Amino acid sequence: MDNLSFEEIKSKFSSNKKIKIAIGIALFSSAICFYLKIRRRLNKYIYFCLDYYKPNNRIINKIYVFFTHLLDVIVAYYSNKIWSISYRLAKLRNPSNLNRSLIVPNGCVKNNKTKNYNFSSKKIVFAGTISENQALLQLCEILKKLNRRLGVTLDIVGSGPYKGLIEKKVLQLKLGNIVKFHGFIESNDELNLIIQNAAICFSVWTKAIDDNSSLADPGKPKLYTSQNRPMIISENVYISKFIKKFDAGLVVNSTKKEMYKALKVFFSSKSRRKKILKNVEIIKKMWESEKILNRAFNNINLIKQ
Repeated sequence: MDNLSFEEIKSKFSSNKKIKIAIGIALFSSAICFYLKIRRRLNKYIYFCLDYYKPNNRIINKIYVFFTHLLDVIVAYYSNKIWSISYRLAKLRNPSNLNRSLIVPNGCVKNNKTKNYNFSSKKIVFAGTISENQALLQLCEILKKLNRRLGVTLDIVGSGPYKGLIEKKVLQLKLGNIVKFHGFIESNDELNLIIQNAAICFSVWTKAIDDNSSLADPGKPKLYTSQNRPMIISENVYISKFIKKFDAGLVVNSTKKEMYKALKVFFSSKSRRKKILKNVEIIKKMWESEKILNRAFNNINLIKQ
């Protein structure tokens, strides 16, 4: 439908012809699929579940999460197949739906061209939404020591509700000359180039009460791996077990002490970085988007007509 005009797409949905199958990406899109199905405008739909938020201590948040979970149950019940972005997410949402679930995680670009790794780089790169559950605050608090001893610097790409606090912390700690804020970058080529200038990329979460990184499959690790760059990642994230198994990065608890120790060893040893970089290629092949999506779309044929 890429070449159709808006009016042509609208006419297809307003016609009396029933849609055979649709994929609802995340809860909102899947709720639309559910609506079309009960209106008998859609035959079958797949619910692609990306998130399952846990409530925090705020009353308004608890109310919002309650109704979100209620809608999730309804949408999942009427779906013909559930694609879950992680096994933990599928299991938590509703164990009885596991027999209808297929795990479809984020993937890596297969033939992505990257420039050679720079072993003289001392740069850490973070790319993503700057939110409270990211351990950027802790990283800033150990950065001055890392810079003084090893020349380590930090590039932050992205924006978000926590950006102002991080900027304030950078000023407070007098890190202005070693922390660079790029803001949101629309160009993929520009973003990829910044990541490729990194010695290591940052994927550490705080494990706060409403942090869902352990349930979902965060996109940052796969983005970094697509660019052939190692990462430092929280041990509570599901894919960290693969990073650890293949020694393809640094797996840490989200404490300042543990992050500092791991990064100090990493930047102090060129041989360590060489070994990790070689193993990144292994997990990149495991996580190829083409393989993951081919398996998912081939599975559609298994849905009974």
